[in-house]
Amino acid sequence: NWTQKHYLQKCSWDRGEKILQNIKTDVADDIAAHIDIFMAWMHVLSQERQAQWWKRLTERSVTLMDVVEGVVAVMNIAAYPAEILVWKKSTPETTIVILQKLQQFFKQMHDEDMNAATLEKKLLSWIADSEWGNGDVLWPLRVALSGREKSPPPFELSEMLGKEEVLRRIQYAMTLLQ
Repeated sequence: NWTQKHYLQKCSWDRGEKILQNIKTDVADDIAAHIDIFMAWMHVLSQERQAQWWKRLTERSVTLMDVVEGVVAVMNIAAYPAEILVWKKSTPETTIVILQKLQQFFKQMHDEDMNAATLEKKLLSWIADSEWGNGDVLWPLRVALSGREKSPPPFELSEMLGKEEVLRRIQYAMTLLQ
């Protein structure tokens, strides 16, 4: 695992693209389709942005399948059980209120502020001024954006998905809880 993780983190996007292309033949058709969508999306980005996103996908990955799961998390939101949206001691009702507030937060964000660093700063400041803790807010946001309990951080997902998709996924999460 250490060796795999080490080489994944050293792997460039050019090499990663070839690896993903080869993996497609060994995974289910729906996962292969997500890989295709991801690779098409990456091709419209600058080389610098491609390198940044590849680094983000590989920095927490141990195996190639971890990278594939990260790709699927970013490109597709599968159906997920509503109960995983609720943070530890929170309730579905409180989570709905938090998601509504997050929706308002993102509606007010300017497109130029939809980058991970700015989002993290503004969202953590917003949380500090609220009655909730980081987990109460960031957990349902992570799940709403990825459909999973394990994913890239919600700030990075928000940047990658863009404002409209973030709002759509938050709305879907609220629908699940109602």
